[in-house]
Amino acid sequence: MNNMHGTTIVGVRKGGSVTIAGDGQVSLGNTIIKGTAQKIRSIKNEEYEVIAGFAGSTADAFTLIERLEEKLEKYPGQLSKASVELAKNWRTDKYLRNLEAMMIVSDGVDLLIITGSGDVLEPENHIASVGSGGNFALAAARALYEGKMNSEEIRNVENELWEAADELRANPKLTAAEYKDPVLGLILLRFAENRYNETLKKIEKKISKNPRTGKKEITKDHFLGEASLYLREESKYEYLANLPESEDISEAVNKAMRLIENDHPDLSGILPKNYQSFDSDLLRGLIRIFNRESITYNIKKCFSKHIIWFLG
Repeated sequence: MNNMHGTTIVGVRKGGSVTIAGDGQVSLGNTIIKGTAQKIRSIKNEEYEVIAGFAGSTADAFTLIERLEEKLEKYPGQLSKASVELAKNWRTDKYLRNLEAMMIVSDGVDLLIITGSGDVLEPENHIASVGSGGNFALAAARALYEGKMNSEEIRNVENELWEAADELRANPKLTAAEYKDPVLGLILLRFAENRYNETLKKIEKKISKNPRTGKKEITKDHFLGEASLYLREESKYEYLANLPESEDISEAVNKAMRLIENDHPDLSGILPKNYQSFDSDLLRGLIRIFNRESITYNIKKCFSKHIIWFLG
């Protein structure tokens, strides 16, 4: 039940509508042997219409969809009831419990995940995902669902990110495995400054002014007490984003990482510091992309919740 390779199915309910989408990959072990399989199926008659997406064995999934159709015939217009009955049979039947698949189903109102362990789950935040790529799809869907970007802004950002990715792949100095961590490092810096600014406002409300200086004296310990990274000026994302063209941007980012590690010994040796391998224009472009207001907002809203999904 746990080894379903090469599949991503995601369902989203928003604005009175439900959409279920999936890839078309069929894999044998770790090898993708087909990319055009139909993993989204419609079950309908005059009384109901249900959409189902599946991950796992295709033959097993088709068997389960047939069983779901039988349950819907018995309980028309009652997707939740039909799904519970299917899950009960799936878990207890000697034949069915050997089937390896997971399903997302919806009738346009309910959005449910059905598993072979007998679970029928209604996901939080109106987003469901299954399959080995489900965690990544869930993270992306939540980011877009909660974000402020409209479709045109999303396309523009996607185009910029694809162009940056193409340039990264064309860089002979870095393999994909080598540039992954530095890019995540930039996202971490962007998130860290968002968190820093929020924490600073909170601290300013809590502490009083020094009677001698008339100022609020804020220290690193204040930030650590709020579970936030303390950032020096040169380790802030805005500082890097506004660095003059004459300055060495690669060394500036490396220095920002070193400063953070110096102030937070538990991070020592963890943060990437190989930005000299990046072309300067490419690195500035990446920093600019992640500094866009719409991107900044989405990182602020979603990074803390979902970075674990991005990292698998």
